[in-house]
Amino acid sequence: MTATEMFPVEGHITVGDLPIDLQSASFLQNLRGLMAETLEDVVGLDDASGFIALVGQQMRNQINELYTQALGDRPLDAKTVAQILIDLKNRIEGGFFLIEQDEERIVLGNQHCRLADAALYEAKRSGRDRAMYCKPMLG
Repeated sequence: MTATEMFPVEGHITVGDLPIDLQSASFLQNLRGLMAETLEDVVGLDDASGFIALVGQQMRNQINELYTQALGDRPLDAKTVAQILIDLKNRIEGGFFLIEQDEERIVLGNQHCRLADAALYEAKRSGRDRAMYCKPMLG
């Protein structure tokens, strides 16, 4: 039995059809924005920025460990790293893409920002460039 069947709403409104923007991506964007805003309000901009950088580093380390374990503990060449970045993009539904690659560097572009609203808020609040919040975590 569905929630609508258990608790009928007057006027034959189906709650599941209401125009509420609350999908996983928007929920997580809002959560992240509220956490960043609260953290900044409590500890200040510099400490909050440092904290967010540490969280990003920890996330990068976890992702690195996942791919290292899956591929075996071996050195990775630039081609494999590029393949990992594209795979990661696909798994997290990111919008970045490979622009160029050689043995010295990998250059990525970003078609969209998964943190769009939160990034705009952070950029306005901190006076920093919005693009700073939309870069892929792996560098």
